[in-house]
Amino acid sequence: KRTTQLLPTFVPGRLGELRRLPYKVGPDEAILTGPTQEMNAAADDVSPPAGQPPGLPTHEAIVLVVDLVESVQLMQADERGVIDRWQRFVAYVQQQVLPPAGGRLVKSLGDGLMIEFAAASPAVAAVNAMHDWMRTQCEPLADGRRLALRAGLHASTVYDATIDIYGVGVNLVARVASLAEGGETIATVELTDLLADTLDADVED
Repeated sequence: KRTTQLLPTFVPGRLGELRRLPYKVGPDEAILTGPTQEMNAAADDVSPPAGQPPGLPTHEAIVLVVDLVESVQLMQADERGVIDRWQRFVAYVQQQVLPPAGGRLVKSLGDGLMIEFAAASPAVAAVNAMHDWMRTQCEPLADGRRLALRAGLHASTVYDATIDIYGVGVNLVARVASLAEGGETIATVELTDLLADTLDADVED
């Protein structure tokens, strides 16, 4: 078994880095930075007005946001190469990762994905598989640089609009993803609490 330490250290492992925010975070506690700005802005745009819950059904979900680190710089250097690799990555996710994990692709914004799952363990397995694909199956660009993902995971109640999901938790997970380094997943306490009995690691606070 691996030895897992929850913040401030990282969780080493073949299938990606996972760390936990050591407190429950509010929707305004993370700063919009880097490639996740577009995903963050989209999440903000669909938030219901304060005090006016939308007339939509709700359900509990594990929400995952992944995006491509330094996507703007990479696209400027090798647009065609990045697009080709990203398309192959998305096809892999849709065809091989999501079906066995019970995941649903909610939206794609060109350099990021938002996905929902019904359970925490399959969500972690899925994001780990995504990191692993980028490391082992995605060839470097012509200049030698490699593509890398950063990801955020959160457990939350979401509003279900069939082709989209809304809510504070949706906004939050995009911000959590923006805190991750390349090849890393950051999970909130709400998410890691669901993994306490299933995580294959020795956990140290």
